[in-house]
Amino acid sequence: MDNSKRAKRVQAAKFPLHVHKHSGRWTKYINGRHVYFGRVDDDPSGAAALQLYAAYKADVDAGRDPRSADPKSVTVADLCNTFLRTKKALVASKDLSQRTFDDYLKASKFLTTVLGRARLVADLRPQDFERLRTKLAERLSHSSVGHEINRIRIIFNYGLKSEILERLPRFGDSFKRPKAKLIRLERSERGSMMLEAATIRKTIRKANRKMVAMILLGINAGLGNADVGRLRWKNIDLIGGWLDFPRPKTGVGRRAKLWPNTVVALGLLRVMVEPTDRRPDALVFTTSRGGSFAKEKADNPVAKEFRKVLLMVGEHRTGVGFYGLRRSFETIGGEGRDQVAVDHVMGHAPRSDDMAAVYRQRISDDRLAAVAEVVRRWLFG
Repeated sequence: MDNSKRAKRVQAAKFPLHVHKHSGRWTKYINGRHVYFGRVDDDPSGAAALQLYAAYKADVDAGRDPRSADPKSVTVADLCNTFLRTKKALVASKDLSQRTFDDYLKASKFLTTVLGRARLVADLRPQDFERLRTKLAERLSHSSVGHEINRIRIIFNYGLKSEILERLPRFGDSFKRPKAKLIRLERSERGSMMLEAATIRKTIRKANRKMVAMILLGINAGLGNADVGRLRWKNIDLIGGWLDFPRPKTGVGRRAKLWPNTVVALGLLRVMVEPTDRRPDALVFTTSRGGSFAKEKADNPVAKEFRKVLLMVGEHRTGVGFYGLRRSFETIGGEGRDQVAVDHVMGHAPRSDDMAAVYRQRISDDRLAAVAEVVRRWLFG
């Protein structure tokens, strides 16, 4: 073998990259996946690819999140996986809820399924996003289509801001949220999402003690599924009849006057539990196995148990569940004509341009009690 051939073989053996036969790109298998470093047609010698690989390897060796090896070679799976890793870290630090992460995971799976895991982001065209929107519209309401489109755009915007992508793909004219008019018409056709007084009274009569307390908190204080699951005894003043419980979703403080029958229902639960479960930091509601009801999933256990009660009394309607109690509180409480007090009980975060909310330091207990009384009279007469 002559020296030139021997030199080429040595060079080939030392060259860290190889050609991916299906895509025609320089690649190397790193940490369980193929990482790409540009097209072979654009870089036959691999010199540019080798520079990209060196920069990528330097990031890995330094313990940094590696920069994109080649923005033009980023696949849909690459983008989604990097996005999800970042969001999972935010869940671990409690800066993002598990429920929101699950929504992002679902959107990522939809993207990779419809577009293909190996599809290059740089090759995406408006027709691809038209196909995505068509698939969404086949199975979701107008409102839900809007939410999914927003999540998908968040994933691509993350890629641009994180320097994974050189530019955003062209989404085309149709890949946007449905018009507000369509959403309003859809909601009108669906009907009211609140629970009426007669239905709530039926559930109170049929539910077990634990669920009765949950129902009363839902309609008395506007608590939702996740709120009920996270509520602790330190948030409840059974003597004075008050609830002080920052809303977990927004962190906004809220206070609500508890009705006498709500206090009684909670008091009965308190005397039934073990002394260790009465300490201030203990959860008010636990499952039969001592677990938490605060499961951030679509099949939330509070919602599932309440659904059973609705079926039992013959009042189940698709799309209307435990959260309907919160909608009822908001709707009826507003009839007391003190929306500021209602918003405080609900834990609504004020708009950034609401200067009155910025300067307002407190709301009197009399106003909060008046809202609670409006809802109590509507429910019990």
